[in-house]
Amino acid sequence: MFKKKQVVATVSIALVCFLIGTSMASDGGNPFDSIWEAIQGLQSGMEWTHVEIETLHEDVQILNNSVVELQSKVNTLEARVEELEGQMLPQGFVSVPAYDSGWTTATVGWNCFEHNLGTTEVFLHIQERGPDGNIRNYGDLIWQYLTNMYIDVYTPHGFDLRVIIWIVQEPTA
Repeated sequence: MFKKKQVVATVSIALVCFLIGTSMASDGGNPFDSIWEAIQGLQSGMEWTHVEIETLHEDVQILNNSVVELQSKVNTLEARVEELEGQMLPQGFVSVPAYDSGWTTATVGWNCFEHNLGTTEVFLHIQERGPDGNIRNYGDLIWQYLTNMYIDVYTPHGFDLRVIIWIVQEPTA
């Protein structure tokens, strides 16, 4: 229990604080009122911050779910691409050529292109490009000696040549 001296001292201190506080207030109010208002303002700010944190947490959860969904779609598409890469293209579709010489400076006469495809079952496309950059003179080009390893192409002009070769594949049933 409190002793009489302790109670008197505590009440005296409280009374002195009250009197000092009221005498120091310049506007006639209690200075503790402004402290109390500041504390209430902080509490209000903390409540608003808590609401914002909850909103951000929900937004992060939505974004995480979206990332998981997108990763699942990416995995599905990657598996489909891998599956398609192993398939032959249907008849009538053009695939990537098995050989493309790129534009090569040719000489007048026969020019040998080494393709190393190991077959003569191919579809050929030969182009000639003049000095002005235009592709032309398809009718003047002649090829012969197509083997599993190379093809000879004749040009009377000595312009740049390009040989593109696709391997012919039998259609699947």
